[in-house]
Amino acid sequence: RLPGEVFVGCRVTQLYHSGACLYFYLCMYCGNVDNPNAVFSDIEHCARQEILDQGGSLSHHHGIGKIRAEFLRDMDSKALREGMLALKDGLDPSTRSEPETGSSEPPRSPSKPGDLRN
Repeated sequence: RLPGEVFVGCRVTQLYHSGACLYFYLCMYCGNVDNPNAVFSDIEHCARQEILDQGGSLSHHHGIGKIRAEFLRDMDSKALREGMLALKDGLDPSTRSEPETGSSEPPRSPSKPGDLRN
């Protein structure tokens, strides 16, 4: 149980003939809450799952990102996931487009302009 009052807000940012884009906001007091980041992550995960269960989409125009990536396994077919991984491996075998999170080292620069192999 969270201390204080929790506020959830929503705004409509775009309207389409097939639906709308909704942004949700969660405000909560985190004083005296052990590991508030984990609490927020759990709430966010449950909210996203409910949106998907009700036929909503995972993302509008911001992409999926790392936070939402765990939902893709249940949404996409195995064939699509394998195809996307093969495409990624073919275009970015060194994972330059997504360097390891938390690394203090920047992605390696090409050894000479235009050389993307190193």
